[in-house]
Amino acid sequence: MKNRQRLGLLILTMTTFSVVVAGTGIYFLYQTALQQEQGRLVDKAKRQARSLEALKGKEENEEALVKTLTETLKASPESSKTGEILLAKRDGDRIVFLLSQRNNQTSTPTPIPLVQQDRAEPTHKAILGESGSLIGQDYRQIEVIAAYEPVADSDLGVVVKIDLDEFRAPFLQIALLGIVAAIVASTLGAIAYLRLSRPMLKELEESERKNRAIVETAADGVIVIDDRAIVETFNSSAEKLFGYSAKQVLGQNIDNLLLSFKEGEVEAALFGTNALKPTPPQNSPESNIQEIEVTPNTSPPTPPLPMSAKRELMGQRQDGTIFPIEIAASRLTKGKFKRYTLIVRDISERKQAEDALKRLNEELELRVEERTTQLMSLNEELLHEMAERNHAEESMQELDKRFRTLFDRSGVGIIQTNKSGQFLKVNPKFSQLLGYSEGELQEKTFQELTHAEDLGNAIAQFRQLVEGDLSHISVEQRYLNKEGAEIWVNLSGSVVRNPMGDVEYFLGVVEDVGDRVAAKSALMATESTLNSFYNSTSMMMGIIELIDNDMRHISDNAVTTEFFRLSPITMHNQLASDMGVPEDIRRYWIDHCNESRQIGKPIQFEYAYEMDVDDGETDIRWLSATVCPIPGQQRFSYMVEDVTERRQQAEALRRTNEELEDSTLELDARRQGMERLGELADFLQASLTTEEAYNVIAELMAPLFPTCSGGVFVLNEGGNLVEAIASWGTHFNSETIFSPEDSWALRRGKVHWVDESHPRLLSKHVHSDPMPAETLSVPLIAQGQTLGLLYLTSPERGILSPGRQQFAQTVAEQLGVSLLNIKLRSNLQIDSVRDALTGLHNRRYLEEALEREVYSAARQNRAIGVILLDIDHFRNFNNTFGHEAGDLVLKTLGGFLRRSLQKADLAARYGGEELMLVLPDSSWEETKVRAEQLREGVKHLNFEYSNQQCDRISVSIGMAIFPQNGMTREALLHSAEMALSRAKVEGRDRVCTPEG
Repeated sequence: MKNRQRLGLLILTMTTFSVVVAGTGIYFLYQTALQQEQGRLVDKAKRQARSLEALKGKEENEEALVKTLTETLKASPESSKTGEILLAKRDGDRIVFLLSQRNNQTSTPTPIPLVQQDRAEPTHKAILGESGSLIGQDYRQIEVIAAYEPVADSDLGVVVKIDLDEFRAPFLQIALLGIVAAIVASTLGAIAYLRLSRPMLKELEESERKNRAIVETAADGVIVIDDRAIVETFNSSAEKLFGYSAKQVLGQNIDNLLLSFKEGEVEAALFGTNALKPTPPQNSPESNIQEIEVTPNTSPPTPPLPMSAKRELMGQRQDGTIFPIEIAASRLTKGKFKRYTLIVRDISERKQAEDALKRLNEELELRVEERTTQLMSLNEELLHEMAERNHAEESMQELDKRFRTLFDRSGVGIIQTNKSGQFLKVNPKFSQLLGYSEGELQEKTFQELTHAEDLGNAIAQFRQLVEGDLSHISVEQRYLNKEGAEIWVNLSGSVVRNPMGDVEYFLGVVEDVGDRVAAKSALMATESTLNSFYNSTSMMMGIIELIDNDMRHISDNAVTTEFFRLSPITMHNQLASDMGVPEDIRRYWIDHCNESRQIGKPIQFEYAYEMDVDDGETDIRWLSATVCPIPGQQRFSYMVEDVTERRQQAEALRRTNEELEDSTLELDARRQGMERLGELADFLQASLTTEEAYNVIAELMAPLFPTCSGGVFVLNEGGNLVEAIASWGTHFNSETIFSPEDSWALRRGKVHWVDESHPRLLSKHVHSDPMPAETLSVPLIAQGQTLGLLYLTSPERGILSPGRQQFAQTVAEQLGVSLLNIKLRSNLQIDSVRDALTGLHNRRYLEEALEREVYSAARQNRAIGVILLDIDHFRNFNNTFGHEAGDLVLKTLGGFLRRSLQKADLAARYGGEELMLVLPDSSWEETKVRAEQLREGVKHLNFEYSNQQCDRISVSIGMAIFPQNGMTREALLHSAEMALSRAKVEGRDRVCTPEG
């Protein structure tokens, strides 16, 4: 009997021990398998999500996407495995399941409300953009192991799961078989133990070794503690994590590994206040305590640890390094004595990423605040500019008054006619020139006043000017004054066109050139008289031949013989040397005869001949000779004319012509200068931006001063630098960028002229090597505002004459006025097309631009994307935070849209809180992607007003595509408005198209 009891006790002890060992091993196997299964499900969920992202760009709608995914899953080798793949999306306040594939069978589960977060927990996380794995309920309210992953750039989510019971089933079977096997084995073992205790002991050690191997090979640190927080197991991963060896830690309290501040704090954080208290004996006084009272100043105890839980604490390595860790704590057993398994993981990298994200959010908030301050400053500047604009309008009226004064007091005639030639307006000088009053001239046309012989040419040039074949005309013609007398004038001018290109009027300058025409007529008469005189005067003529270095006269006329005071017979065959012709003159004749023979053409030359006269005096006569070779002979014919008087008359005529030419050139230069100045003024008046004006100045300034070098400088916005926008000539000896203090003209505010005799008065920006002969600096001033500098220089004295200096001042005044007008007009134009609050284009500009884009796209067969945004519940936002906060939202949203624009995009305020984007060359898919990006980006905008953090906003978006949703601007806008209405009706915070 004693042996039986001993055998029964041994069987009971071994059975209990076997069940505990087997259960622990199966538990660790179960945990390891669970982690592997979760990893497999996570990988599968990510692969499916990436596949959906790739398919989403290829498929046109969700039905095609689901169909393609179903075929892909059926063809996959994993389709026959257990588990379920679920594709769902958020539809308003519901979760809609698009596809469920389980055991190679597909279905569509019933949608569930979004508020039931305890159902389909992994699906909730997936459509909210989270990824990971968990153990929870699915839509069937069944416990599952699930991995969830969102699909990028969409509201879709993928869930891959397996039933927890299905996963546990093999382990439960193994556990049951293990228990039965343990009982049988324990029974047989106990019997065999009495005989074979040593082999049995070896088998137990082998089983323990395997269990320990499972723990040691785990990737994370595994620590097992008892109910007093004493470490019992410490695997190799834990050794690497904390820097302790297992021998140093085993038997020590867990506090040595965790950062704590007082006794029991770590245990309370891990397991709750009472989690690690040893269970008191049943008969102790503590066992009778049923409740724990908490004083008002004492925090309630941490709730006891469930079967498994995660905690984030701070670990401490052997070298003192402190680092964040995540502990997954699991309770192994229940009852009087408990064991806890701690899975420890280093989360330093994750914490660093969270800190970096926090810093980025703080920087973003700071930038938003700075941008708000900048917008307020810009608003103040806008008010200031509006005040300056009113002042500029008054200045423009003053300039118009000055122009009228110049028009009335001009020294030349100025006319204005319509394109039919009817006089519209004339100045007093023109009326004085023709003897008509202004009223009488307004009843006439220029055709009636033009001389009949000049009328055809005048009409032809005027018609070419109107039709655009000529940019301007300049013609000399005759007008008939009131008494019928002819008046020679020079008419120059051009037509002024409206923005549509139609001729509004002709503006011309009429200059009296009667004196110049009379001078030309006198010159022609003089030349006619000289020609008659030459033709009626006998010239010396004859034939000569060359003999060595001499000439033989073969035949000469009477004038020649009279000239040499010889008879014709005596001169016949007489040598020039015998006739007393000097050697140098003979040599001169011989050279020109040889030259004439070489080229085969007559050669004319002149020379001085000294003749003896009475009383031993001499007379120098100028002779003009022409020699020509006689074909087939070695002789030359000649004609000699005494041109002494003609040379004298020609010299006098030359001087007269030079004087007349100088006067004509000066007059032409003045006329051309005024024409070019008028052309410069026309171009500057037509310039829309300062860049265009600078290009005009660079192109047209040089012809105004062709004999000078120079440049035009303008002040920068800060007024501390002067920079050249145009320069010309080979002697431009100046810095291109300098301080205003380096110019005497800018410092004094007046014209500064200096020549080489006063080198110390040169401005600092002028180079002194080489020293310019003279320089002229004229400030560009308009309405008391200094805009820049006109600088001229010449390497010769006298080029910058007083007349040229006066002209330079006129040019500088015109440049100053034109640059100021362009600046003011540019500011006015910007205000007319911009919305003051958002900084975007206004609706008028949007409609005009969209009209042009639709026309261009229709011709070139291109697409246009239109995105219409509306702020959700904006009225409630204004009611909550105030209208000024609402204006801040519109400003911030306008800035966000400007930053998102690409090169050809257009953003405008459509009306109220509605904003619109026009995307040229954008297909349906590209427009959809841009709209989703905008919708998602708006959610991340932060708004702070009066040190108060405002709610974030969302937008509803309607999109339309040309030509699918409309062939005209009106139809396209109407389609976008319909799509926006659908987005609001379907729940807001979404992108919709007109047809759904």
